[in-house]
Amino acid sequence: MKRVYLLSVVGLLSLSLLIACTKDKTSAVSPASTNVDTCSDSVRYNKNIKTFIDASCISCHFSGGTSPDFSTYSKISQHASAIYSSINSGSMPLGGSKLADSTIQNMQCWINQGKINN
Repeated sequence: MKRVYLLSVVGLLSLSLLIACTKDKTSAVSPASTNVDTCSDSVRYNKNIKTFIDASCISCHFSGGTSPDFSTYSKISQHASAIYSSINSGSMPLGGSKLADSTIQNMQCWINQGKINN
């Protein structure tokens, strides 16, 4: 009887672990999948990327605010793919409306063009 009980407990724990490990995970969308022909050569960090970060993100993602910090070029560049995935899915900006498709595309193109600080 103890053996049946022990096997039942072990079986339930194993099943729980299996279910927990197979839950849906958020999949990152690769910016590299963009058609490079749709990217403008005029995507600029200071004009296009920093402008929308300052308008839509920095009120939460500042130094000492919600992580990650987007207060500098290097920090934005470091988190560029995650930023793209979040704005493309519409999960960011939190509590706001989804950003314009042109803004999302600019972020994607900036990443594909090497995240140049220009």
